[in-house]
Amino acid sequence: MIRSKRKDILMDIKEICPCPKIACANHADCEKCTSSHLKKGSLNFCGFHTILPTLQEAIAASPESATAKKLNALIEGQLQTYEKLMTSNNLSKENQNVLLQKMSELYDQ
Repeated sequence: MIRSKRKDILMDIKEICPCPKIACANHADCEKCTSSHLKKGSLNFCGFHTILPTLQEAIAASPESATAKKLNALIEGQLQTYEKLMTSNNLSKENQNVLLQKMSELYDQ
């Protein structure tokens, strides 16, 4: 259980974990998830969505640059992976966006 800033709200992170890789042993365990991804040298779902706006801004600043093309390929590959996971787990993009929002607001309540 996680307690938000509002002391009366207790929430099970499993209820709002937005990652579509439901079968993962680290699903809904943020510390283990982050640690595992750090060891692998990859972004987890929340980390990817945290940095996505910055990556998109960098691409927009110079869309024809080699860096922008590489970042665009990285983003597209990651989004395709997430879409496949969402499809295989019968999850909607809209629901995942709602869960991402809930996760971002968790400690602001």
